[in-house]
Amino acid sequence: QLVKQLENGGLTTEDALRYARQYINSGSTLPAATPLDMTDRLVKIVPQGTTLSPTSGYWIMETEYDVLKQNPALMAEKLGLPQGSQAGAYDVFLIRPNRGAVVFESSVAPTIENGVTQSGGASQIIVPNRNLFTPPVKIDTINTK
Repeated sequence: QLVKQLENGGLTTEDALRYARQYINSGSTLPAATPLDMTDRLVKIVPQGTTLSPTSGYWIMETEYDVLKQNPALMAEKLGLPQGSQAGAYDVFLIRPNRGAVVFESSVAPTIENGVTQSGGASQIIVPNRNLFTPPVKIDTINTK
């Protein structure tokens, strides 16, 4: 189902399979299909000033963001952000489904990069077809210090 959604978003079968593997490997649990409606709100956290990719598939529910921002110093660890994506401040973007959409939910896997371990554990939402969502709107900037 994930591969089919990626293909519906415009990827070739070969690219859809490659992306699906990356999404599966990013989680400590298998991605589970999760239906959304127009009231659901997804957020993306990126280093402050970073341009948001129009195809980025990694998001979190706004409720997960509300939990994470209670302890911003642990945000990068819980999200398993690569060292190149860690920052002292993050911009937060919001999208919503234009109508019903299926996304995939899993837990962020622990990561090890250059000897630095991060626990992961946040609930990530994989959005395989951004065409089904509103354009992202910046809603917040959060400092992690």
